[in-house]
Amino acid sequence: MKKVAASNARQNLSRLVRDADREGERFLITHHGRSAAALVPVSDVRVPEVQIRARNPFESLSGLVSWADGMGIPIGEWGRDGHKSIEDLWVEISMGDCIIQLDPPTRIVQVVIGHVRHPVDRSARLVELAQQLRDGTFRSRRRPLAEKMRLNERPSEALMRGLREELREFAQEVRVDPQSYRMSFEEGPSPSYPGLRSVYIKHEFDVEIAGVPSGEFLTQEVSETDPVAVHHWGWETG
Repeated sequence: MKKVAASNARQNLSRLVRDADREGERFLITHHGRSAAALVPVSDVRVPEVQIRARNPFESLSGLVSWADGMGIPIGEWGRDGHKSIEDLWVEISMGDCIIQLDPPTRIVQVVIGHVRHPVDRSARLVELAQQLRDGTFRSRRRPLAEKMRLNERPSEALMRGLREELREFAQEVRVDPQSYRMSFEEGPSPSYPGLRSVYIKHEFDVEIAGVPSGEFLTQEVSETDPVAVHHWGWETG
């Protein structure tokens, strides 16, 4: 770290800021020979991520069913008319894809979202335009890259996992802006599980990827059990 007197720092502030931003230089500002402040790249200053730790409160599917019945959750309506089943919820809990709060009954889902910047047009962000399912049909998406977090996983860990799984060979040189981290909440009735309140915790980052295509491109789904076969990606502004 280079030492710079406060008087010199005032006169050359623009140059020092440029060197810190572009070259990664770090400067120790002294005042009357005493260390007074530091000028460092923004990547050195990390916004703390929020990590929610939890455990599966149920030992078995039957334990989940007993709890839901006792809480008056209408699980008899699940598993039809487009709704998921109690078995689906058990799989989510077992895989760490959601957290269950016992009282009041609440399904908590954590999602990490990566806003990937266009390599040239800085106002454009990567979105998944559509998905091609294994039966040949398509469904429109127009959403940024998102990944469900696993139990006790940090947001940045889930983000990197999602980038590698979704973008495959394009996610080799990834830079996540630590200053861009933000968290938000959404809550309301669950469309998948009627009668069960859901809370969605969103963890968002801005991301740069060297070598990502500047136009539309495709990636293949890794998991053969996933109903999605191909992901269609493109860019949107605003």
